[in-house]
Amino acid sequence: MNSPNGSLTLDAKNIWAAGVAAARADRLLIPCVDAQGDTLRIGNCQFSVPQVERIFIAGAGKAAFAMAIGFLSKTEEWCAEHAVKIDGQIHTPDFPTLTADGQTADLARLKNPNLLKRIRLLSLRAKHANFPNADTVNASQRLSQQLSELGEKDLCVALLSGGGSALLCQPVKGTTLNDQLTVIQVLSENGADIQQMNTVRRCIDHVKSGGLAAVSRAQFNLALVLSDVIGDDMATIASGPTWFSPRPYREALKIVKEFDSRHQIPKRVVDYLLDACQSPVSTITPPTIPHTCIGNVESGIAAAARHAQSLGYHVVKEIASPPEWVPEKAHQLVKLLKASDKQICVISGGEPSLKLASRKIRGRGGRNQQLALAALKYWLESGCSSQREFCFLSGGTDGEDGPNLAAGGCCDNRTANLIRHHNLNLAESLARNDAGTLLEKTDSLLLSPPTHTNICDIRVFIANAK
Repeated sequence: MNSPNGSLTLDAKNIWAAGVAAARADRLLIPCVDAQGDTLRIGNCQFSVPQVERIFIAGAGKAAFAMAIGFLSKTEEWCAEHAVKIDGQIHTPDFPTLTADGQTADLARLKNPNLLKRIRLLSLRAKHANFPNADTVNASQRLSQQLSELGEKDLCVALLSGGGSALLCQPVKGTTLNDQLTVIQVLSENGADIQQMNTVRRCIDHVKSGGLAAVSRAQFNLALVLSDVIGDDMATIASGPTWFSPRPYREALKIVKEFDSRHQIPKRVVDYLLDACQSPVSTITPPTIPHTCIGNVESGIAAAARHAQSLGYHVVKEIASPPEWVPEKAHQLVKLLKASDKQICVISGGEPSLKLASRKIRGRGGRNQQLALAALKYWLESGCSSQREFCFLSGGTDGEDGPNLAAGGCCDNRTANLIRHHNLNLAESLARNDAGTLLEKTDSLLLSPPTHTNICDIRVFIANAK
């Protein structure tokens, strides 16, 4: 049985795109908000007109702007009818234009697009530069100040998604922005996963681990969250700026010791964690803020699976349990294809870690490009390439994958033929974390416009029947 489109690669890209489209943040948020009569419902919370005179939107993350569009589309008429003021501040990467198809602007959801002018929209980093900077620190301080000035009859709505950790930053006393950047770099290079990195960041940043909510003086506070972590841990998503939880100093110190064997992390950061471990634990219990998870990787996987089934594939779905590593995940997915004699499509969600090569030899590429190329290596070594048509696609649902312009990698029979034709060294590319260079030479990069979502990575692995 051949692909209905005549191309497994085209099918894989369309299946991945279906998963991403189903997880677009403005669409996911809409069912969570309802405004009728005198009542506004957000998640499981209800408010009436006498209670609320202003809504302040505090947003951060790769999907925060899209979430704001969805929120405003459901509340703009209600706010206008009842003279409820709307303002706020949203921190995004540098691609705020919301698109329906990757080409044309789509703000049609809003009857009054001028509403956006009342909210301070700050693009705080370039695409593929997923680190805080001086602008991030200044903006975070301004946002904290605005929250501290809220009061009676104010409702603060936090809109948070993955990427928020790099878009909210207030280093703790005695440490600097450069210290945080060093921590992120060292942990990332040595294979720490996103949960481990966020555990440390939660301990050395005022705004994280409930710090943003702690400064709010609004009468009412709540958060709508798009999850980019397996299990939807609110303390981990965007490092939990509105989720009150004890800062895990001991765990953070353990992670630093595990992944910083060469003692590259500044001593003042380590000393801060040591002092915090020895300080008395606060007995004050902060108020709980209602949180609603509007979507996660499961919604994307389900939509991708439905599309694959409509194309006639035997579908296997999985949500990976962390921790997972790029080489092992690539090998596991290839084994699933090899074991099946059907035309199979394995759809997998997760976010694997990758230990990076030395900076002296390191090339270009992200974990998804590395995973797709590693899968190709295992497939070729098994001798399957000449027997079956295949495609190994791995992409970040946020449209990003490391410090380059690709969302991931897409390896197929054509990739394998070009590697042989040009005598490219696949193993060396993997060893040097240079998957991006090889995939670019073989036209095997997965490219995507801004997606306005972030729900982990989606991997689509396809093989024809034996």
